[in-house]
Amino acid sequence: MIVSEDGNEKEHEIWRLNNKTKVFIAEMVAIREAVNYCIRRQIAKVNILSDSRSALVSIESLEENRKFILDIKNSLLDTNSSVLLWWTKVHAGNEGNESADYFAKKATEKQEINF
Repeated sequence: MIVSEDGNEKEHEIWRLNNKTKVFIAEMVAIREAVNYCIRRQIAKVNILSDSRSALVSIESLEENRKFILDIKNSLLDTNSSVLLWWTKVHAGNEGNESADYFAKKATEKQEINF
């Protein structure tokens, strides 16, 4: 997860997931953690970008009933923050997305599994 303000990276967090974790789940974990970050820091307005259209569509879907996705939806509803979720094209030069991909690869080198 990359935290940027006015196009400048402020900080980042990396988490190691189980080797059997699918990309979709990894994207959902990143979105969940970004939402939780905003809630913990009481950020008033935030844009969360993801290159996973399927993750964003799942969060938007009224029919979606998987618990981990419902938890994200409930967190979004419960926050006092104005949170917008945006899709960004993968490998299209978006600096934040490129940095997130870089740190995601670095996370695979960690020994400790966080989630």
